[in-house]
Amino acid sequence: MAATTVEQLVEDLTVDGVVKTYRGKDGCWCGCRGRWSYTPASAEQGSKDRGYEVLAEDVSETRVRNVVTFLKAHAGEVKFDETSKVLYVTEDGARDRDRRAVAAYVR
Repeated sequence: MAATTVEQLVEDLTVDGVVKTYRGKDGCWCGCRGRWSYTPASAEQGSKDRGYEVLAEDVSETRVRNVVTFLKAHAGEVKFDETSKVLYVTEDGARDRDRRAVAAYVR
């Protein structure tokens, strides 16, 4: 996907357009090294997508908004995976195991 298209996706990104977010250590993104967050509006869909209930502790519009804000602030670094419909940034750490990921899955 062309960089301008990714930049446009980031520019147009809103909390309402996000299904779920991930913030944590990079790797498999299963949640053991980071946190998945959902908005109240996306929690039901999130439960269907992952096959088990999204817990109340995983629902936070504030955390989702923080990821959206982060991605907008780092728009030039954001990548987009068309298959998964995810906008993401990875940040290098002092060691490979310290590499961090911030991601938003979009509608």
